[in-house]
Amino acid sequence: MYKQPGRIGLYLVLIVAMVAGYLFLSQQMENSEGYSKTQMEEAVKEDEVLDVRIYPNKEYPTGRVRVQLRNGDQKHFYVTDVKEVETYLEANGITPEIADVPQESIFSSIFPVLVTCGLVFFLFVFMNRQMAGNGSNTKMMNFGKSRARMSTEEDKKINFSYVAGLQEEKEDLAEVVDFLKNPQKYTKVGARI
Repeated sequence: MYKQPGRIGLYLVLIVAMVAGYLFLSQQMENSEGYSKTQMEEAVKEDEVLDVRIYPNKEYPTGRVRVQLRNGDQKHFYVTDVKEVETYLEANGITPEIADVPQESIFSSIFPVLVTCGLVFFLFVFMNRQMAGNGSNTKMMNFGKSRARMSTEEDKKINFSYVAGLQEEKEDLAEVVDFLKNPQKYTKVGARI
């Protein structure tokens, strides 16, 4: 069975893309439960809220709020101003627990750059292998590389005696060669090709 070069790399890229897509979509599904600040306010008025935890983002004052209801459900939603939610909850007798603002680690800032550089390098190597393969694009990429060779008198070792059969065609070809070697002999008689 013939295996094309570079197929493993293509499969690896597809697997990485699928895993990244799955992680992104699962995070989006978790974040969009359909719960809102208005629903939390209604739950506070009806005394259904047991505990509230606020997770501020690095881009203050935005953040995520987790609401623990008395029936055991946990609801999450995003807010544009965590201070406003904190003030509302304290005014209604609930003291929210506020998490620390996540600090950016060196790994989280360098990892995306390393992954991007790795993918660019991988694609560069993959494309070079494809161009160097036996595909039809190899001739296009080598248009400046001539395969012509200089021939010398020593290289001309084949003559008409090496050709077997087709006597009439050999004679015609011999006349053409003679015409190319001595054109004035034929032009004197008025012959043209």
